[in-house]
Amino acid sequence: MRPSNRFQPGWFFKDEHPYLAVSHVPKVANMTAIDVECAVTTGDLTIERVAGCKAIALQDLIGFLEKRAVVSALKRGNNA
Repeated sequence: MRPSNRFQPGWFFKDEHPYLAVSHVPKVANMTAIDVECAVTTGDLTIERVAGCKAIALQDLIGFLEKRAVVSALKRGNNA
């Protein structure tokens, strides 16, 4: 029997890239579900099937959150 790494529920790996289940994105990213839905609808986030579950690449999610933080700072008048 091979030892296996255990991860939190909702985390997946595809070709060694981490993915997060869509249902877990709002909690992990401190977003509302409607924010996630809007990001998917506008194409800012892409849903992929991993192990039969809808998931978002963690790299894409981090990039989206960084872009969102910059836009938010610009709207407040801060220079990011």
